[in-house]
Amino acid sequence: MSLASRLSASICIVVLAACSPARPPAPEEAKVERPAAPEPADAVAHAGAAAHARAEAPGDAPPDSALSSPAETAPAQAGMDQLQPGDIIFHVSRSAQSKAIQLATKSPYSHVGVVESGSDGLVILEAVQPVKRTPVGEWIARGIGGHFVVKRLRNASELLTPDAALRLRTVGTRFIGKHYDTAFGWSDDRIYCSELVYKLYHEVFGIEVGPIQRLRDFDLGDPVVKAKLIERYGNSIPLDEPVVSPAGIFDSPALITVLER
Repeated sequence: MSLASRLSASICIVVLAACSPARPPAPEEAKVERPAAPEPADAVAHAGAAAHARAEAPGDAPPDSALSSPAETAPAQAGMDQLQPGDIIFHVSRSAQSKAIQLATKSPYSHVGVVESGSDGLVILEAVQPVKRTPVGEWIARGIGGHFVVKRLRNASELLTPDAALRLRTVGTRFIGKHYDTAFGWSDDRIYCSELVYKLYHEVFGIEVGPIQRLRDFDLGDPVVKAKLIERYGNSIPLDEPVVSPAGIFDSPALITVLER
């Protein structure tokens, strides 16, 4: 091929390359936002059931099984290190009978238990349905406003020895599982809160930690009290039944106040 022919061919190649249309860039893949996967049906059902359970509080479960409000589930920790096994602790119950007890005994406190040492910290031995040991924080949070008062034997340094605390726990174990006594009878077949505390102290120390009264000794005239008596006894109210009240123990001269929150 002559020089002129080679030059002509090269020029044609350059012109063709310049005139060829540029290949457009590949379009970007469209981004599609995928909706979140729906919750499994069993998880939704479980959440709904939990919300329903939280919304329901038991009615007349004696005397202290009502739910705490969220703001009161964390007990006040200040002073907890002052508690000792054998102390007696009071609060205002949320039960349906609490108001009647307050009115009849003229006391703000309607529930009482005994402090014990448990494997995971302090617990409260209490007569609810049934008699049981409750972690101290849970017990405090269950009372109205998280308020509580702790009392101790005036001569605790002499009487509340480690051996005595162990005897209290041993005797208390006999009552675990017994039904709560809504009729406030004096037998040990069923038992109520202040009766449990009285009988523990009487058996271990020989001390009457509160007065034994008769049902007729209390103020039974208020309509709230009357309604509760009719509900429990009908027309056969046992006015001469021996009774120990939380108020009687609270006011006992054998006790001193060691903590109030």
